[in-house]
Amino acid sequence: MEKRKQKGVASVVDVLQLSRVLSQTTLERELFEQRAAGATPAAQLKAETTSLDTIELVRTSLVRFGGVAVILFLISLLTPIYRYNVRLGTFYQARADTLLLSRDTYVQNFPEMIRLLTPTYGFEKEPTTPVESVASFVKEAGGLLRKG
Repeated sequence: MEKRKQKGVASVVDVLQLSRVLSQTTLERELFEQRAAGATPAAQLKAETTSLDTIELVRTSLVRFGGVAVILFLISLLTPIYRYNVRLGTFYQARADTLLLSRDTYVQNFPEMIRLLTPTYGFEKEPTTPVESVASFVKEAGGLLRKG
């Protein structure tokens, strides 16, 4: 480049730009060498990656199985309540049918007609929820452990 400058083909600006590019690449090479010298070994990186993969797998599995567990819990909670409400609705629908029949015709023994047309369900208590079932199981298990 100096020869070209002396011949008049290259200017001082060209030489300065070239020296700047050379010094920049030298600095980048030195920086890369420093980073390479301080980098962690490949075996250690592989061990860290394997550990992170295991943690990720456990986290993903917990989210999946947790979601399934919540859905099953809600199903076991809502199914008995739904059945109870259907029975209650059937009971009151039969009573309403009895009232409609008695409105159109004369009924001598109205309580007997209600008894015949109304289903005989026991509505003493509402169905137990899974939480109540688990609580009663724990109480019974605790009682057995104290006795034994």
